[in-house]
Amino acid sequence: MATSTSGPHMAEQRKGPPRAATADEQRLLDNWLTIQGINLTRHATSLRPFTKDEFGTGPTAPSEAHIKAVNRFIDSLRVKLDEMMRWVGAAASTAKREPTSAGRTAGTAEIQ
Repeated sequence: MATSTSGPHMAEQRKGPPRAATADEQRLLDNWLTIQGINLTRHATSLRPFTKDEFGTGPTAPSEAHIKAVNRFIDSLRVKLDEMMRWVGAAASTAKREPTSAGRTAGTAEIQ
């Protein structure tokens, strides 16, 4: 029987209708999904604007224009990350509600 090494655990690849997750599998899935949300939130929080004071005043310090450009770039990343956080939150809710292999793959076509 083939197995997969991706995802929150080593799920068996099965043919036929999806089976319900065991209590241990459900707990593992719930923990893994929760951790993904925590990690994404931490990464989003770490994307903060820079200030000129962080780099000193020497000849290698970035100009105000450089800092503004980088902060605009970070803002654009934060917008995309916020959108991804909403998608991950919705996907996690679906996976918790429908912990079968069919529920875990629902909506993945939208990502590709």
